[in-house]
Amino acid sequence: MAADRTRASPASPTCIESAGPGQPASNRSMGLPDRTPDMLGTIVQVSPGLPSGSVVIRVEPDSTKGDGISSAVITVSDTVPVMQRSGHRATSRELRICQLVGVWFGGPVRETFPVQVTSQAIVIERIRDPGTVE
Repeated sequence: MAADRTRASPASPTCIESAGPGQPASNRSMGLPDRTPDMLGTIVQVSPGLPSGSVVIRVEPDSTKGDGISSAVITVSDTVPVMQRSGHRATSRELRICQLVGVWFGGPVRETFPVQVTSQAIVIERIRDPGTVE
């Protein structure tokens, strides 16, 4: 039976590094904000969102960045720019569990723990293959 890559089980997935899709491109050349993302982390859950066509992702932080955000629930509308670091355009429907993403927040924070926000833009930094869920 194939693993469902759109829903996380109760435990966080174990993700295994894999090669990304090509050479890095700059934020400016991809039409992304010209500043550091508000959060860098791994997608641990993907769910359908409202309005129709949007998705809600839960992102756990990359422990090396230290931005102070412990976890975030992020609404990604189908109009939000989603790019792969290689410069290839993606869509919100291509966001998957175990992808390392940079997220720029847009609009007000709806809740503070976990942070609940709307995204302004997302870049898929690396693709990680899901390992076994512990």
